[in-house]
Amino acid sequence: MIAPLRNPCPPRAPEPEHLRLLLRPQETADSLGVSLRTLMAWVDAGEIPFVRIGVRNLRFSIRDLESWIAERSTRKPITPVANGPEQSARSPGNIQGGSGGAVSGAAKGGRE
Repeated sequence: MIAPLRNPCPPRAPEPEHLRLLLRPQETADSLGVSLRTLMAWVDAGEIPFVRIGVRNLRFSIRDLESWIAERSTRKPITPVANGPEQSARSPGNIQGGSGGAVSGAAKGGRE
């Protein structure tokens, strides 16, 4: 009688969450609250740190992601950046925009 074959490498138990060092792309996208497509665009643009495993596989280090998030976290208000003539025609005090001209205080009902 022939003995049944035994698997020399028994299946691994899943790693506890707190011991995992690397996340798969979909897990990373889910954790960051973005689509997989957005995450991969960031990878292509070099905007997010990643680890290449082999030729095709990417992983994301939890520690690198934590640092990446911390670098981008801010408590200061974001100041608008001039993007050309249309932005420069509108000052922060002239939110109404439209015609590009400023609205005077008299037109608003105030005094000049």
